[in-house]
Amino acid sequence: MVKRSLRFMVIVCLVVGLVSVSNVAAAAEKTTQRADGGAFHTIALSSDGTVWAWGENWNGQLGNGSMDIGSNAPVQVDGVTDAVDVAAGAAHNLALKSDGTVWAWGLNYAGQVGDGTTTTRTTPVQVQGLDSVVAIAAGAVHSLALKSDGTLWAWGANDQGQLGDGTTTNRAAPVQVITQDSAGHALDVVAIAAGDYANLALDRDGTVWAWGSNDNGQIGTGSLGKPSNLVQVPNLASVVAVDASMFQCLALASDGTVWEWGGLQSDYEWGGDRIDPPFKVQGLDSVGSIAAGGYINLAVKDDGNVWAWGSSEGGQPIKLGDELRTEPPVQVRGLRSVAAIATGDYHNLAIESDGTLWSWGLNGQGQLGDGTTADRNAPVRIALNQTGSFQLSDTKSASNGGVMNEYALYYGYVSSPGQELSGSWSPPAGFHGTVTVSMVSPEGKMYDLSMETAVDGRQVPITVKKLPDGTAYGTAEIPEGYAASWSVKGHTAQDYSPNQKVFVYVRFQYDNR
Repeated sequence: MVKRSLRFMVIVCLVVGLVSVSNVAAAAEKTTQRADGGAFHTIALSSDGTVWAWGENWNGQLGNGSMDIGSNAPVQVDGVTDAVDVAAGAAHNLALKSDGTVWAWGLNYAGQVGDGTTTTRTTPVQVQGLDSVVAIAAGAVHSLALKSDGTLWAWGANDQGQLGDGTTTNRAAPVQVITQDSAGHALDVVAIAAGDYANLALDRDGTVWAWGSNDNGQIGTGSLGKPSNLVQVPNLASVVAVDASMFQCLALASDGTVWEWGGLQSDYEWGGDRIDPPFKVQGLDSVGSIAAGGYINLAVKDDGNVWAWGSSEGGQPIKLGDELRTEPPVQVRGLRSVAAIATGDYHNLAIESDGTLWSWGLNGQGQLGDGTTADRNAPVRIALNQTGSFQLSDTKSASNGGVMNEYALYYGYVSSPGQELSGSWSPPAGFHGTVTVSMVSPEGKMYDLSMETAVDGRQVPITVKKLPDGTAYGTAEIPEGYAASWSVKGHTAQDYSPNQKVFVYVRFQYDNR
């Protein structure tokens, strides 16, 4: 018989001794598919299509309807599902959904959210007039989108000509980028990258084109002159990937070599006087992916190891144990089988092949997402605030007249805003049963208890009661072939603690009558 699920959400806490019942299942942690860093925040895409953010929130970067109060652990962005990619600007974010629409939120004074206004948005809104989008990128205060027909669109700040529409006028809704140079060459764009004030487009023929600010040599021509339209970056051919940041740009060639130009020069000094055209980064080969950061660049070799180089002028350490390096590429310790990398202005991100997310660098605004504001000079693992599971503490069982009674005490930690703890149970084959869950919120915290059952495809709310001492409890009947699950969640974004255990006392009663 196919099991139909009985959704049963509860908040519980009590003191008894037990351990997990054999047929109690725990919810699996979802994995990270994409990540990107802003100035002082981070955004990540989960395997289930939801989007998560953490760090600074003065301008609604977290997308949860709030401002000012940031988070040092992941918080789910409201209203975005079925996402396939994300991008972070300095203080705004983009999400690309599977239907080809783009959604944005955060700081919007220059129209970088793209909803036709300059109103800061604390929850996602749809970018106007865009569909069939296949790639997105976010600069400091502007945004880019590539459509399936090869057209390129931009919106937001344009004081440096970063929108590529032939003007320096800010745009609160997307305008088409002029993807034709002065000689009449029309680009067939296959990839895009947005630096803070300059952009890159990768042509299908493997050439790279740039437009926008050239204050740090981002255009790559070897001079600081600012072109009036997009220009081809010299010294580059057979390029397969590009990336850009505050000062410098990177290109990955098909032979696995990495090329760099802009503010982080070959002497690895931030803002150095040398403005070279693209040069080959020494010591790197067999590279599969690249990421340009504010002060640090990353590359992943084909063996899954990560290498870093750049400058620590921004206070952002490259991780080599406890050392800081301002020399050519060095291997980042503590990572293996890395599948994707990304950077913020002052921090770095890596996703391993199993979907685990790691971060390191500066953390004053909680942008690393590890529940602290401590800087990290080595990668730390970050868990998205998806449903976690209770751990078994103790269990007891008794039989009376053919009725089985099992009692279990579980514990867990609601260690960050929005996190849920969850468990589930189903009666043995041929049995039906009843589940009763009880809990008391930890001192100084308030956890909500909700409960529902699924009967014949309908969600039926179950009344949850509370005793005078604060104990919340609920009971659900479990027919044969159904399952029950329960969960605990904080009442507000402040109701969490990485140090206080949440105890859930569960009674399972079942028989075959």
